[in-house]
Amino acid sequence: MIWRVEQSLIVGLVLFTRTALATNCTTASVASESDAETLRQSCQVITGDLTIGPFAQNTSTINLNLDGITTVKGNIKHDFGSSEFWIEETPFTLTWSTLTKIGGSLVFGDDVCNMHNLTLPNLTTVGGSFSMGIWCSNLTYLDITSLEYVGDLEISGKNLKTLRHTKLSNATGLWIYDNLLDSVDSLFNNPLNITAGAEIETLPNVKNVTIGLRSVDRLNVYSNLTVILGGSSATEMSLGSVELADLTGLQRSSSLEKLTANNITVEPSGSMPEIYLPFDDLRLVYIKEGSYSDVVTLRLPPKAVNWTGGFELSVYESPGLNLSSMYGVDDQGNSVQTWYWPTNVSSVGIYNAIIANSFFDTFVAQQNGSMNATGDTPSTLSYFSLEATNRSHLDCTTFNNLQKMNRLPQTEATFASTTGYYCESRGLHWDWWGGESENLRVV
Repeated sequence: MIWRVEQSLIVGLVLFTRTALATNCTTASVASESDAETLRQSCQVITGDLTIGPFAQNTSTINLNLDGITTVKGNIKHDFGSSEFWIEETPFTLTWSTLTKIGGSLVFGDDVCNMHNLTLPNLTTVGGSFSMGIWCSNLTYLDITSLEYVGDLEISGKNLKTLRHTKLSNATGLWIYDNLLDSVDSLFNNPLNITAGAEIETLPNVKNVTIGLRSVDRLNVYSNLTVILGGSSATEMSLGSVELADLTGLQRSSSLEKLTANNITVEPSGSMPEIYLPFDDLRLVYIKEGSYSDVVTLRLPPKAVNWTGGFELSVYESPGLNLSSMYGVDDQGNSVQTWYWPTNVSSVGIYNAIIANSFFDTFVAQQNGSMNATGDTPSTLSYFSLEATNRSHLDCTTFNNLQKMNRLPQTEATFASTTGYYCESRGLHWDWWGGESENLRVV
């Protein structure tokens, strides 16, 4: 009896060994359900790359199951098998509950990819990139519940409705493109240091996104939603370049103790009547090409007076932006100060916005030298240019006088220049051949 048991074990081992030897666990490809079955029965670890596809055309949905394989040391990639992008690939799904680690990258959607469902619930680590590209337009379900460690993470798919995910503990870049998800907080509400950039594009079902990153070199958000800066863990946030478009709101979490940025570009919409920039330090503000009909105001916090680095204000083609006063009205109808000029200003350029002199009151006082007793000496500006949509409300005389006092740039600012002085209002502009003169462009 013992001999028979041992004989059975030996026969089983021989059969398993023959199957394993017949299957390449170094570099593998899966182009059918039978390929997947053979591979998962034979290999626990794939030491090289794994290619999914190409599939036979004009067949029913292919459901791939690779349970049994725990690790791919190389890359997982998709092969459509043709350069003819107008051909539709056979639809397929991939279920892989045992996969925990990918040494290289996972890339789907660099070519035509008719994947509908990707289930990787126990995948924790991707050494390279995790990319679901724009050609994965039919993807509706993505389960990466356990994914914590990844290089660059890219998720796209205009029909993607469900994302199963918990948190990220490490990532170098985050790119979330157009999809139908109702939340992306599990990706962005983590105290990460993002060096390659982070971006959110059109997410029609997301109303709020909490960005809890510790630092990011470049943050872009282009969606009709409210951005909340500061998450559940990070107490400080350092941003490099920030670009925001079409937001409904911009808020700062009360738990965020310090918020800094180098520069911010805002392209407002009528959905956000007030652009509030709640930063502890910010060097450059650029408001551009606002596609809105309602009047929008711009507000800075009181601590803006202490911003360092030489503040730059740039406004371009924003006819609905109201820069007529440093004061506004709160919800109770009380007058409140909404704009605070930093004491260190290096550049001001405003083109085609609502401008009035009272918006510059403290700036003019400082440039006149009347605030020197407090230590706020006049700023040295390389550029100062004003062109208002409502020229009748802006008087350039004040600024022309500052220019004569050498408190504003001494050279002429021309279109597209980044240095010099120019001011246009009330039928007058600064004529470099004879001081103030009639502005023939005003009608």
